[in-house]
Amino acid sequence: MSHTQSTTGSAATRYRPRRLSEVRGHEEIRSNLAILITAAQRRDSVLPHLLFSGPPGLGKTTLALAAAAEVGCEIVQVGGDSAPVAIMRDILVNRLTPGCVLFIDEIHRLNGPAVELLYRPMEDGISLIDGEENTLPPFTLIGATTNPGRVAAPLRQRFRERFRVEFLSVEALATAAWFAAAAHKVSLTKPACVEIARRSKGTPRRTVRLVAWVADCALAARNGKGRRPLGVTDVDAALLRLKIGREGFDPTDRRYLTALTEQFGGGPVGLKALTAALAEEQDTVEREIEPWLVSQGYVQLTARGRSIGPGPN
Repeated sequence: MSHTQSTTGSAATRYRPRRLSEVRGHEEIRSNLAILITAAQRRDSVLPHLLFSGPPGLGKTTLALAAAAEVGCEIVQVGGDSAPVAIMRDILVNRLTPGCVLFIDEIHRLNGPAVELLYRPMEDGISLIDGEENTLPPFTLIGATTNPGRVAAPLRQRFRERFRVEFLSVEALATAAWFAAAAHKVSLTKPACVEIARRSKGTPRRTVRLVAWVADCALAARNGKGRRPLGVTDVDAALLRLKIGREGFDPTDRRYLTALTEQFGGGPVGLKALTAALAEEQDTVEREIEPWLVSQGYVQLTARGRSIGPGPN
């Protein structure tokens, strides 16, 4: 496997499923990907260009890399914020091999000139660099983005299939918690897995992080004592240290909701004013704080700004 950027050692990489059958949740997307993979294999062609969108930590990269693994092809991986024109030119001219997947994470961060280099390769397999046309080997471009609205429209339209990756169910996250615990060589009771899943805000990356924290707390407290399955009491004690409540709110969520309620009377308030009050970047608020709060009904996005919502139905 070839990577322009390495993520070796990160939690996401250590516990990331390698094949589609190992991915927890996202059943509809996995089923549709299986159809595309089977069809491509039977016609002896590459996968069509694919775009995955959704909030951070939901499995966009996992699905993309798992799909590529099913095909058994080489992967060239690069981040959109680290792929200026020179790097993109090098990839198109020197890095692509027949049947490979070019995976661009946060593809909306590509700059304009780099994006324009992709139009003809995606459409007719020809690169046009410095006025010179070159026929490229058949390849698949897979993009992942937390903000599809910022992907240039001509680029977005060249992806044959586009998948929206949504928050996962508690059931799917509980299964992910069990597997993550096994990787840490600790045992969680089923209620403990469910409890971690309930506080994971629908996000598998958060599940993995919380399991790691619960495992660390248990190891630190063991003091040489024998191992035992960790239960809900252990989860409660560990997550209390992180100030993560039973509803899943963490300190950042509470700070956001407190500002919206107390400083702005429940809204509506514009994003600029709200982010200034939080001393956060707008991109951080839109990508990392708001998606789950909005999905659960705690916050409503209106034409006039952000407002407190009624909460889960």
